[in-house]
Amino acid sequence: EITAPRMATDIDPCDDIVLFVPDVNLSIERQLNNYITAAMLATFMNKAMVVLDAPQELMCSGGEYEKDYPLAFSSIVKSPTWLTRMCPIPCQATHKYSDWDDFRRSDTESPVTLCANDNASNSAVFVAGGDETRVYFEKYFKDVM
Repeated sequence: EITAPRMATDIDPCDDIVLFVPDVNLSIERQLNNYITAAMLATFMNKAMVVLDAPQELMCSGGEYEKDYPLAFSSIVKSPTWLTRMCPIPCQATHKYSDWDDFRRSDTESPVTLCANDNASNSAVFVAGGDETRVYFEKYFKDVM
């Protein structure tokens, strides 16, 4: 069972964050839909949201296209400052794209995990990105709208 989200409080906004990890196996239309849903989740929970793009080589392995034609989600969507709150990707020293994507895909009870940031603070990270984003939204926020 998915647990209810925790609302952000007066802590540093970058220590309680939604991390959007686009599912590169989905069409761009579904990725955009999941991004919008995750942005609504972040807004309802009063949290910043940042995007962690898949490594370019995961989407386009080698060749001239890898450098000349960026395929990352952030090359299509520019997240507004009011949403990102200028926060960096959390826990960069300990978590890479594959770690976050594996967590997002896991069957954990909650989409939230704790990790240590590079500045020694801890972050509560709500990981979203695939179709599970809509499931979470419908379970906890659909009736609020």
